Amino acid sequence: LLTEAEPASAPSPLVSVVIPTRDRPDLLLETLASLESQSFEQWEAIVVVDTDDTETTRRLRMMVERRYGSNRVKVLSRPAGPGGASACRNVGLRRSTAPFVLFLDDDDLLSDECLRDRVGVLMERPDLDMVVGQCRLFTERTGDDPFFWNEFSEESDLDRQIRGDPPWSTHGPLW
Repeated sequence: LLTEAEPASAPSPLVSVVIPTRDRPDLLLETLASLESQSFEQWEAIVVVDTDDTETTRRLRMMVERRYGSNRVKVLSRPAGPGGASACRNVGLRRSTAPFVLFLDDDDLLSDECLRDRVGVLMERPDLDMVVGQCRLFTERTGDDPFFWNEFSEESDLDRQIRGDPPWSTHGPLW
């Protein structure tokens, strides 16, 4: 008696990528495409729509699920109440299932090796709470500009922050 084998289940994600969004579906799809092109595949995306309008969220969920499936990318509404990117990040963080979290805005793109490199450092150094990667500027696509948003230096991160030269932005650290 032959039976069909059960499909192999996808490995549990090691990284939850939390993405707040509002009224920018085209940019969001570019951001999700940069996630899809990662050489590191153990990620989930949690998109939190900055609205309590369920119809807007439903349309975005349908668009995203048609392209990426509902297991890999979850689309949620922010609950009624205070909004904004930080509120959406908190909603996404509460729904994350992975041991590592990356906060990404809906207009950010990741280089193909971003998650692999950052996860690799955290796996090699379990004493660290986060790792910060450099953020390259781009014009049309990742890698088309030689400049970095955050140049690393020997100066204290706190001193840099105080004098108005932040050493990283929201999407810099993998926690």
